[in-house]
Amino acid sequence: MSTTFHHDKSDEREQAQGGDSKLARALRMTGDLLTLVAEITLDRTVDQLAESSVRSLRQNVRFGEEHEQDQDEFVKRAVQGRLSKSTLADVT
Repeated sequence: MSTTFHHDKSDEREQAQGGDSKLARALRMTGDLLTLVAEITLDRTVDQLAESSVRSLRQNVRFGEEHEQDQDEFVKRAVQGRLSKSTLADVT
């Protein structure tokens, strides 16, 4: 079994005239495509991180608000408890 390779003379002419070979163009296009894929991937990753950060901040705000309400309720009950005790002490 014999394998023959086709040699493209037009490729040699382009190189001789200062043009790029088909291989060089294909490699450059591949590099451009890989760069584009990397940029898209990076953009998506940044978007996902931003969304995650926003969700986390919202959860922290909600937790802070709930915690603040709990503290307010605790203070109200503590004050009411002290007032009740002092009122009872005054009565007795």
